[in-house]
Amino acid sequence: MKNALSISNLKLALDSFSLENISLECKAKEYRILLGPTGCGKTTLLRTILGIIKSESGRIVLNQNDISEDSIETRKIGYIPQHQFLFPHLSVEKNILFGASRFESSKRKKIAEELYSMLGISHLKQRSVIELSGGERQKVALARTLASKPLALLLDEPFSAIDEGGRRALWFDLKRIVTSLEIPVLHVTHNLDEAYTLGDAVTVMIAGRLVQSGRPNEILERPESETVASFLGYNNIFRCGVEVFQPKAVAKSECGMNFVLPCAAHNKIVTVCIRPQDIKIIREDIPIREELAANVFNGELTELYFLPDICIGRFKADGSKNRFDLEMKFPAAITGRYGLFAGKKIRVGIWTPNIIVWNVY
Repeated sequence: MKNALSISNLKLALDSFSLENISLECKAKEYRILLGPTGCGKTTLLRTILGIIKSESGRIVLNQNDISEDSIETRKIGYIPQHQFLFPHLSVEKNILFGASRFESSKRKKIAEELYSMLGISHLKQRSVIELSGGERQKVALARTLASKPLALLLDEPFSAIDEGGRRALWFDLKRIVTSLEIPVLHVTHNLDEAYTLGDAVTVMIAGRLVQSGRPNEILERPESETVASFLGYNNIFRCGVEVFQPKAVAKSECGMNFVLPCAAHNKIVTVCIRPQDIKIIREDIPIREELAANVFNGELTELYFLPDICIGRFKADGSKNRFDLEMKFPAAITGRYGLFAGKKIRVGIWTPNIIVWNVY
């Protein structure tokens, strides 16, 4: 496909790590996130695409050309690592002009001027890079990389050293800019918010293998395995014995909670995953929604933790001997509205259509 980056059956074995049968396509104008835990092989894959590490087998195709055996310099791939390698002895302008060094002087200056305008850094041209903030340095690093007119762009945790407020602003700038360039972008991160905000598509990597690909909402709403769900922070995962198989299965967890499932089951043992945001606190003065009615439990809010925008609550069902049985996530405003506190007796319902079930066959 024209202007696409395609990796097919890539294999690589290092001393204590391997990439296994990596196949991935990043289309023109597509912003693809490579998401996975630290140490899973994301950076190794980027370095292999760049040509820094040579694969044992497989193909890397860019813009319909096989670049598997090409040198780093001739692959025409832009790369922004975690720590920007800007030249501290050069000004912003000279750093960016260096990125365009393969072009003649007049074109280099035109490219640089376009990037100053695009990134809003014209006022920084004569500044030394050591005087810049983290966000400003990241913009200069992006400008220098784009000045080479790459056919694809690889980013390796580019916001890891940026403070929270600056990071979010840079997300929006980066997405706006690279989308206008009509080149494939492959962005490595372990940050779920970053992946959900920036990604047109997300590929999850675990232990050197690509385990699931799809749109961000598909990954977050329907993880295809317990491994992916655990990485996403979904801790409500239960091995359940099926007591009713059809039309909608009823499964009993090890903690004694019976879950009505949104589907039939054919196996005697299934694995059930309940996302924390799909557990709702039920008020006595409000009728229960149909989607919640099949899975309602009484118990205690045993723990309550406050994050900037949300709260994490832990729920222990009546009669349970566990410290807690379910982990919930809800907007911070709910705590005041419902008068929540650790130790409060509450009633919760599970949004039944969103229950994830594996091994039903």
